Amino acid sequence: MIDGTTHGDEPEGGDRLVIFRDMVINDRLCTLRVTVADGMVGITFDAAHTDAEAIVTGSLTGTIVLDDLVPVTRAISATLGGAAEALGLTD
Repeated sequence: MIDGTTHGDEPEGGDRLVIFRDMVINDRLCTLRVTVADGMVGITFDAAHTDAEAIVTGSLTGTIVLDDLVPVTRAISATLGGAAEALGLTD
């Protein structure tokens, strides 16, 4: 189950964009953050248990060229969806 909120910030001039989404997925607190600046897109995803210790259970980090954002998004979605399907994890 996913439950969360999305926030965005675009300073004057529009040369930098920060979008982040905090959500709870399967009882884990997760944050997805996308930062766009100088033609590059930085992406981080962190997941942690929601208990007092907040033990990190997953992390992804990467950087791509802005022009590649749409095809890379499609490729990641299709690949992860295919892995979930192969493992029988789809709804």
